[in-house]
Amino acid sequence: MIDFLVTAGILVAFFVILASGLNLQWGLTGLANLGPVGFFALGSYVSGLVMIPPPEVTGFVTDTFVISLGLPWPVGLVAALIVTGVVATVIGWMLLRTDTAPLFVAVITLAFAEIFFLLIITQKWLANGFNGIRGIDRPLGNLVEFGTYERFFLVVMVVAAALVFWFVRHVEASPYGRVLKGIREDPAAVAALGHDVRRFRISAFVLGCLVLALAGALWTPFVTVVEPSAFGTEQTFLVWAVLIIGGAGNAWGPLVGGLVIIGLIQQGTRFLPATGEIAELTVRLRGVVIGLLFILFLRFRPKGLVPERARRILPEDP
Repeated sequence: MIDFLVTAGILVAFFVILASGLNLQWGLTGLANLGPVGFFALGSYVSGLVMIPPPEVTGFVTDTFVISLGLPWPVGLVAALIVTGVVATVIGWMLLRTDTAPLFVAVITLAFAEIFFLLIITQKWLANGFNGIRGIDRPLGNLVEFGTYERFFLVVMVVAAALVFWFVRHVEASPYGRVLKGIREDPAAVAALGHDVRRFRISAFVLGCLVLALAGALWTPFVTVVEPSAFGTEQTFLVWAVLIIGGAGNAWGPLVGGLVIIGLIQQGTRFLPATGEIAELTVRLRGVVIGLLFILFLRFRPKGLVPERARRILPEDP
């Protein structure tokens, strides 16, 4: 029971971080990123390639990686953030304009994620194809007992999620965040006030991608395996469901959405007594329930469980 709760808590923290990254892009700036899992996977693969030691070549199996340095996790984290930052900046610079339509951004980011996965799968020399990167050492694994490592990692994830929450909350309340919200509502009006809309959009897009890559770099030492099957379209749907149902445009939305969608529905339903065909049906219904909630919230409560509060500019009347 305790181990299950620890794992559920770790997964909730992961999705809080992922939804917070998407919140910087969609919630604050209005940039519809339909490929968040692509940047999540990019951070995970880069950190994994930096951490994995050079493979042993035998007569039966040959693992192939574009790089394999065997360096500590902090180096992998920094490398993941740098690579993701460069990729996101290039994509943002090419795509984002003052009059960029949200649908255009959505299609291109989705295309980026699909192209990335196709490269990973078909080009075995990059990251070992379908087999992925296996045998990654866990940070501080020699100091933390094997049976308690998940609890230690839960503390790490809670701290990471709290820092991301604080960062998004700080951005939301800052003048920079107010400009982003203005761009979301009326980019032409913000441009008329002298702000460089394109620069603000690119910066928000890159910040969101860096948070997504942070989640990927944390995912790598947790699972010790990086493979394409872990980054499917289901994960993209879950990230969007967490953000929309929780509430976009404020830091509390991803936190509440993560607790409800991942903690309560996805993980909490595993406690339901079921065997045989009923157990298989429960697994299928879990996705159906989340999908129905997603549709209902979009239709009847698009601001989510925690709506964004309008900032008061003028003082209240006496």
